[in-house]
Amino acid sequence: MFEIEDLTPTDRIIPKERGSDEKVLFSNFLVGNWSFFADGYKLAADMLVDQVEGNPPEDCLIAPILFLYRHWVELKLKELILSLKVFSVAEITRPNHHHLYDLWSIVNSNLHCLRDSSNQDFILLDARIKELDGLDPDGNRFPYPVNTQSEITELPESLGINNLKETMDKISNGFGLIDGGIDDETEGRAVDAEGEAEMRSYLSWE
Repeated sequence: MFEIEDLTPTDRIIPKERGSDEKVLFSNFLVGNWSFFADGYKLAADMLVDQVEGNPPEDCLIAPILFLYRHWVELKLKELILSLKVFSVAEITRPNHHHLYDLWSIVNSNLHCLRDSSNQDFILLDARIKELDGLDPDGNRFPYPVNTQSEITELPESLGINNLKETMDKISNGFGLIDGGIDDETEGRAVDAEGEAEMRSYLSWE
């Protein structure tokens, strides 16, 4: 068993020089990017789940795993809201709250802006987001042992993390369908605009 060294006056969380650290992560593509931020939380949860063996000392990981997945869903929903804002006739503002089902309701109510928005998977996605929202309605249950009123927060008595990861992957697939619809709509509108421009150009020469 290795011995952890004590802090020294020269230690820094983020030193000015990288030094000899062999594991370095870069944030260049991450800054201001909703998609990469969201993906980071899911990747962290996935990696954590893959490392868990189901031993009693690992029980304390229930809350961090649930938090990481929940926060990924929250950020992804907010990203989708920003993307759908481009196509919606109604005014859409980015919500500053943490209620997953309210966020999903904004997304769901604007899917009609996309060319192919009728998909059974969105109904199933609705049910799973509602379930996750019920486990932590305001985003404060998984990060803290008590709420703002000092009341003990509830957690699932047990958690099958392989099932959790598989379900989150299916939720990710549902989000992927919406992303694909947004990409198709963006491309379709670009083609439509190009066609209209060519038609106006043609008519101007008559």
